[in-house]
Amino acid sequence: MSCRARPLGADESPGWFGRLARLHLDHAPDESGPSTLILKLSSADRDMRERPETIAAYRREIAFYERLASRVPVRTPHCYYAALDEASGHHVLLLEDLAPARCGSAHAPCPPERAERAVREIARVHAAWWDAPEGRAQNEALPDADALRVAHDAWWPTFVDRAGDRVPVPLLELGEALGALRGQLWRHLNARSCRTLVHGDYKLENLFFQAEDGGGVPFAVIDWQLMRWGRGVWDVAYLAGQSLDVETRRRTEAALLDTYHAALRSGGVTDYALDQCWLDYRLSLLARFGALISTIAAMPFRHETIRLHVEVFLQRNLEALRDHDAVSLAEGAWRARA
Repeated sequence: MSCRARPLGADESPGWFGRLARLHLDHAPDESGPSTLILKLSSADRDMRERPETIAAYRREIAFYERLASRVPVRTPHCYYAALDEASGHHVLLLEDLAPARCGSAHAPCPPERAERAVREIARVHAAWWDAPEGRAQNEALPDADALRVAHDAWWPTFVDRAGDRVPVPLLELGEALGALRGQLWRHLNARSCRTLVHGDYKLENLFFQAEDGGGVPFAVIDWQLMRWGRGVWDVAYLAGQSLDVETRRRTEAALLDTYHAALRSGGVTDYALDQCWLDYRLSLLARFGALISTIAAMPFRHETIRLHVEVFLQRNLEALRDHDAVSLAEGAWRARA
C-alpha cells in the first residue's frame, strides 16, 4: 500500500488547534480498506500546541474515541489510531473520511432545518448520558474563581482594543464586570446535578450533513476536543448563538428549545423542567460571552481568525444577550452571589 497526503482546504479544515490532511491510500490488489483517511495533527504553532489547555483538548478527544464513541447515539467518524506525546504536545488521529458528506462553514449561517436536526441529535446524546455513572464519577477541575477574575481583568484591555467599538455600551460594561461571575457561571453549568456528556464546541463547522446528491452519512459530529460533563443545553446555546444568523435564531429559538426539551423527555429525562432549561440556556449565552472575551484577547490566532470571532461570532452572541436581557440576568446572579 502507498499513501499520498493533501492538506484540506480552508472550508474543509475549520479547526483552530491543529492541522488536517486527507490521505489517499493506494492498495495492492490483494489488500482492502478505505481509499481515504483524515489525518489530524497538533497545531504547527508551538505556543498553541504546548499550552496546557491545548494538550488537555488533545487528551480529551483521544479519550472520547477510545472510551466513549462506540456508546454515543450519534454518528462519529471511526478512529483507526490515536496517540499523544504529552511532553511536546504532538498528537495524531487517523479518522474515517466522512466525504462526500460535508461540514458547514463558519461564515455561512446554519439553515433552520439543519439546526433542528442538530438539536434533536444532540438531545439523544444528552438523554443517553443523563446522570450517567461516568459523569458522576468525574471530578473535573473547574477554573479557580479568583484566578479567572484576575485573568479576565488582564484580558479586558486587549479585548476592548480589538472589539470594543463593536460592543454596545451596556454589554461593554457587563463584559468588564463579568470576571467576578465567570467562576460561578462555570460551576453552575458543570454542576453534578442534571449532568450529561457535553460536546462543548457544537457549531456548524463540526457537524456533517449528507451531500445534496444524497451521498455520505446523513449526519455526524466531529471534533470532541472540548468534551466535558455538565449541563447539556450549553450545546444548544452554542449552536444557536454562534451558527445561526440573528434573525433565524430569533424566529426559531423557542421552537429549538421546545424540540430539545421534548427530545430529552422522550429519552427518559424527567428531572429537568423547561423553565430550568431556558435559564441554563441564557446562562450559557452569558458564559459564552466570557469565553469569547478570552479567545479574542488571549489566543494566538491569525488576524483573519480574530476578525471572524469579532465580526461574526461575537456579534451573534451580543444580539442573543440583548434579546435575553443579559444585564438583568447577570444582576440577578450577582445578587444571588452576595
